[in-house]
Amino acid sequence: HYFIYNLLEELDSPGEWYIDRTAKKLYFYPPETLDENSNLEISTTNEPLLSIHDVSNVVIDGIKIENGAGRNVDVYKADNVEFTDCVVRNAGTDGIVVTSSTNIDINNSTIHDLGSYGVLIQNCGDIPTLTRAECGVSNCEIYNFGQSKRSYSPAIKFASSVGCYATNNKLHD
Repeated sequence: HYFIYNLLEELDSPGEWYIDRTAKKLYFYPPETLDENSNLEISTTNEPLLSIHDVSNVVIDGIKIENGAGRNVDVYKADNVEFTDCVVRNAGTDGIVVTSSTNIDINNSTIHDLGSYGVLIQNCGDIPTLTRAECGVSNCEIYNFGQSKRSYSPAIKFASSVGCYATNNKLHD
């Protein structure tokens, strides 16, 4: 299998686009239903839309985080962070990435239409001492992930972590 990305010659169907970075131009073949009431949203950076770094005791409740060119949410060296009833969608790469953190709870949320992972939890907890990180995903629906990184992009991935969990999730497509 192969995948061609950002090739002007392949711009031939409604909804496709091409970025000429040198000329700083966007070429867009609009859908046939585009009218004056249509919204076009463009993310121009690969930086996360929401970065939670070196903090503790944070609750993100009922917000929508969408349309990042890279990952939508980045959690790093955080403790006791909760995502509840959120929608994380339309990311160029990952929905939520949690790194070197403890007590991160992603629950009752919908995560979908992603280039790569739904949720990636990495380097959480201490492997030599088996100290649990208590980071996890519960009661979430995660779908349409791995859209551009198709070879191995699971809905939820734990990498080099201890004491993490995934419970009662609906994972599909």
